[in-house]
Amino acid sequence: VNIYNPDITNGMLFSASENLVIDGSGASGPQRFPPSMAAAKFGGAFITWRRADGMVMVKYVGSDGQLGPEAVVSGGQCPSVAVGPDGNLHLAYRNGGVMQYRLLTVRY
Repeated sequence: VNIYNPDITNGMLFSASENLVIDGSGASGPQRFPPSMAAAKFGGAFITWRRADGMVMVKYVGSDGQLGPEAVVSGGQCPSVAVGPDGNLHLAYRNGGVMQYRLLTVRY
């Protein structure tokens, strides 16, 4: 699964075939901020959360439980994710007191 975001360099957020490295300090994981999850079109799920450093993150988890790499979406808080009928991600979050929306294109 590949997720594309036109606001990120080269448009590509991440590919599920990349390796994920999580440091031992836990700084890359969800801390104090509950994640939001939505079922992916062809199995698995997408998860979004706010990291302790204030960055909104997104990750794909396969139906076999295998984790895809995590990707930074933006600074913000209170992220929520939904998957549209076309399989694309609809991400809403607050940034500086303003509600933000991102459409992330998923190519299966």
